[in-house]
Amino acid sequence: MTARRDAVEKAGGNLPALAGAVEDLKQQLSLLANVEHSWAEYAETLRRILNIVSGRRIEDWLPGVPYELVLEAEAQRGKVSGPLAVLEINFLNRVEFEPFLEPSLRTTAARKLFEAVAEPLDHPQIISLHVLEARLTAAHALLERKKLQLQHDLAVASARLGAVERPPTLTGVAREFWRWFKTTWFGRALWWVGEEHVKALVWAGIGAAVFWFVRAVRALLTR
Repeated sequence: MTARRDAVEKAGGNLPALAGAVEDLKQQLSLLANVEHSWAEYAETLRRILNIVSGRRIEDWLPGVPYELVLEAEAQRGKVSGPLAVLEINFLNRVEFEPFLEPSLRTTAARKLFEAVAEPLDHPQIISLHVLEARLTAAHALLERKKLQLQHDLAVASARLGAVERPPTLTGVAREFWRWFKTTWFGRALWWVGEEHVKALVWAGIGAAVFWFVRAVRALLTR
């Protein structure tokens, strides 16, 4: 369970806590949208570099790559890694992202990135655009799973917030009473009768209580 999902669970029926959780999840989805945009730009720049160096040995990647293109990739890498760490710090260590976000293309550490996009069985290792595409697809899928998770958590938190903000109805009260009733020893003892039969008895009891309550109120008003 993520920290934010855990926060939604702990909020329970606390209106301020639920409202805060909803707002936080909305901000996270907005941040994720920015990350996806920056990642798409970074991925496209990596493709442009790989179009130049694909087919070379790892140690020969640099010649012929415009320095402006390297600087562009570096700037885009920063736009992804910072917000991604805020969004989910563990993402930076995932195999889908780590080779693309940790090493700088302006240092010898760039070898780590090109090792990640080289044909694994070749000796010497040869840089491959096809391997890059497969790695980018895996990273994009991870972002999509994160988005679906946040959307689900937001839907749950929003539904709970709406339930807290709405005044209770007779049906809602009865439903909550039924949930509580099933946890009592009396409810469990009657379970052998069958759930539908027990529900019918409970609803009949609630209806009778409401009926006699209304009669008592009317009697008091007509005195």
